[in-house]
Amino acid sequence: MKIFKLPSLALAISLSTTSIMACAEISTSKAVIKNDGTEHIAASVNYPTPVTGDLYVAIKVQGQLFFLTNGAQSFTQEIKPLHENQEYIGSIPLFYFSSAGVAPGYYTVYQVTTVPGATPLDPNNWIGGANGLSAVNFNIGLPTTINGDFNADGFADDDLNKDGFHDDDKDKDGYHDDDLDHDGYHDDDKNKDGYHDPNGRDLYITHCSQCHGTDPRQNISKISRGTNPASSRRAINRNKGGMGYLNFLSDTELQVIATFIQNPQ
Repeated sequence: MKIFKLPSLALAISLSTTSIMACAEISTSKAVIKNDGTEHIAASVNYPTPVTGDLYVAIKVQGQLFFLTNGAQSFTQEIKPLHENQEYIGSIPLFYFSSAGVAPGYYTVYQVTTVPGATPLDPNNWIGGANGLSAVNFNIGLPTTINGDFNADGFADDDLNKDGFHDDDKDKDGYHDDDLDHDGYHDDDKNKDGYHDPNGRDLYITHCSQCHGTDPRQNISKISRGTNPASSRRAINRNKGGMGYLNFLSDTELQVIATFIQNPQ
């Protein structure tokens, strides 16, 4: 039994991200999904121009690829197309599954169309070449701090093109590129809140230095009071010295700024 080799597929999808447009694009209306059965996992593929060939759809599960087959009712590790030697045009539904009981994790679904009867193992058989391969990533049953969908629109807030991948996930492995330990968080996210931990110096230079100078040790305009984040919050709320525009700063960020003012290194 032949098994689709994941490394070659991952390389191809990485190359395809540099292309202007694929010959067909897989997409979903919701990539961040609960696994309690209240939502469904669904995707479709759109062909802007007619294409004839074999349509393959595969999902990555724990590093292994499983091919969608049998009228989109089952998966197999054997290399089997979903549809054989057909013409495709426009939007075509691929699958619609309940999310009930799906183990929490990332699930990347790949789509490629080959010339009729040809193996998908060889990118030379892909209609459109590297442009012929597209992917969408599902984040299922993961906490908001990992899936990044803080505004609850079905996609991570940093997934602007709505392909299910974080926009900083350039290698399309489902993780932020600075998440080297693959725990789902940025490596500098020490408090595991889903955001980069703010840098005190950067925040101070950006939001404080215009009025208080670049070195808080000079105590220009009494910046030493900023060592108390509660005092800074009160000043912002009262718009003291025009500080009201800083009301977007979080309490965590004010604390980080306060720490930097205390020890500006």
